[in-house]
Amino acid sequence: MEMLAASQQNIAAGEEYIRVKAARYYLTDFFETPIAYISGNGMFFPHSGYGKLIAYNAILYNYHLGDIGLIGNYAMYGIFFVLGVFIICFRALQIRTEPQYAYIKYFVFAVILSIILGGGFGQSDFIGLMVILIYIIDISHENYLQKEEAEHVL
Repeated sequence: MEMLAASQQNIAAGEEYIRVKAARYYLTDFFETPIAYISGNGMFFPHSGYGKLIAYNAILYNYHLGDIGLIGNYAMYGIFFVLGVFIICFRALQIRTEPQYAYIKYFVFAVILSIILGGGFGQSDFIGLMVILIYIIDISHENYLQKEEAEHVL
């Protein structure tokens, strides 16, 4: 019941909700140069000036990059990373597969939601998961094409 009450409180906070404020900050005020909107600022090292700024924002304002999902990845890696993630995911959804592997597409859809809401695509375990899913989809697609070709030959 506590989780429901916390969710209702977060919804009621609206524009004052900490994640909304953090997202707004990282989308508007964080980038120091116009090129950073395209290239991102890179991964931070805790002892660098940039890393200290990230830590300062986390401690003082409670603005954590990991709390704002894809926006956090955008702040670090830029628009090309975000576009690449979506191209990979949506391409995986478009590829035809064998019927017994259709459930993989639902899993990819869940991954897309996870990317948007919780980030994670920059983490090695998440990337490993995507590689495995795409491999299964690719093998299934090849099998699908071979079966389709065999049907046309007959």
